[in-house]
Amino acid sequence: MTPQPQFWLALWGSLVATALAIIKIWETYRDRFRLTTSYYFTTNSDGPRHEISIVNTSKTPALISYWELVWGDRRFGWTFFERCQDDPDDGYCDITVREHSRYVLSFEDSHDFARRHEIDNHRVALFLKLYIADRKSPMWLRVWKSDG
Repeated sequence: MTPQPQFWLALWGSLVATALAIIKIWETYRDRFRLTTSYYFTTNSDGPRHEISIVNTSKTPALISYWELVWGDRRFGWTFFERCQDDPDDGYCDITVREHSRYVLSFEDSHDFARRHEIDNHRVALFLKLYIADRKSPMWLRVWKSDG
């Protein structure tokens, strides 16, 4: 008994539909909304002392309505968060980070936040908590993690 032409057409159609679905899922994953951070901490007295860059690697611009610097501390398997007290200009409201570009947050001497791990003497991480337009919950980006 040989397969009918309808069987081969159905098989071909299902293979093409599956391949197109896989391509669409891959394109959606590739083009998703993504923000990353990089940092530059220095003890140089000339110019900004610390810089945190917000990098938009997606095709969609990001409108950040508010941001906070937050310390994350892991104790007993739980992560505790503590807001930094010295956010300059109350979080630079309404920042637009265009697609495939970056925005730099500069901190002067009065906003020194990179030494908390030396005071507490245990591992902590610095997070940037971003409140983005059209998102219900804030986006957490890890900026820096102490070594010891």
